[in-house]
Formats: sequence, C-alpha cells, structure tokens
Amino acid sequence: MKNSDQERTALDELFVHAELVARGQMASMGEILPAMVLKTSDNRYIDLEPGQLQTITQRGTLQETIRALCIEADVTASTMLLPNTLTAKDQEKQEVALILGATKTLRQERAMPMMRSAQGQFLGFADTWPLPHSPEAEDFQNFISREEPTRAERLSARATLSRAGMSISRPCERGHHAYRGRQAERDEAEEYCR
Repeated sequence: MKNSDQERTALDELFVHAELVARGQMASMGEILPAMVLKTSDNRYIDLEPGQLQTITQRGTLQETIRALCIEADVTASTMLLPNTLTAKDQEKQEVALILGATKTLRQERAMPMMRSAQGQFLGFADTWPLPHSPEAEDFQNFISREEPTRAERLSARATLSRAGMSISRPCERGHHAYRGRQAERDEAEEYCR
C-alpha cells in the first residue's frame, strides 16, 4: 500500500511538471512538442526536451534508449508530453497536450485541452482531466522496468546509452549510499565512480 501511495504521489508531481513544460512550450514556441520529465529514486528530475528526443531517435529507437536511461538513472516515475487531437463521440475534435505517466505499477493518461479563439489564436489551457487508459499509450509508458533490473540489463542499458552518445552523471555514492548493497551491485562492473 505504501509503495502504491508513493508512486501515485510521484506521478502526480510529474504531471504538474509536465503541465508546466506544456505551458512553457506554448508561451515560447506556440506549439506542443514531445518532451519527457523523469523522476529518479533520489528525487532528482531529468527533463528531456524536444531536441534531445529528436537526437535519441536519430541514434536508435526511442523506446530502447529511454528504457536504458530509466535503468541507468534509476527512474521511478516518467511522464511524456505529446501533442494530440481527441475526437469525442459526436465527432467534435479537441486539441490537447496529452501527458502519459508511468511508474512500476501505475499507468495513467491526462489531457490538457487547448482553448483557441475563433481565429485560431491560442488563449490558454483548460483544466487537466484524466483519460481512460488506452493500449496505444503503452509504447510511451513502458520505459520503467516492473522488476528490479538485473546486472546484465544494467550493463546493456549502459551500452545502449553509450551508442546513443548519452551519459548520466551523478556524484560518487560509494560508501555512503542508503542502499549500499544495491549500489554495490551497480558499481560491480565499474572501477571508479563517474
């Protein structure tokens, strides 16, 4: 129960961050572009902006690289921001900023409807509302391993990030990390901390 509450809280925080990213994009660029906000186990945030996501897709598959990033950075929650148009049953279309969130056990989608004038000028966002979970969203929510990654998966993740030209920098935690055993397993293949 406690893990579920922690995951829900982490996801709610990330949805707020993703909403801020959407607002910032509309203010600066006038459009929504794909972006991600990730939260690590040590409560750090990683923002992947449109340019970074584009670079990732040019060097490999987006899903494989983001999954590797989530393993290497020990990501516990992720959100992906996407532009989208939702069609209601009466065939009315609504332009939205779609936010797809995930933790190890939760999958959730939310929409931020965009309000425009009759001339098409952006006026702002309406309140965010939850969407029913859709199987189509799974490709963008399946980045976080449901199980603790194995040593082989961690080494594979490091190799994937290296091929994509990405590195995760973090302070040396050897000797004083709260989960020393788990950290020792991660560092087993390394001779030094980065």
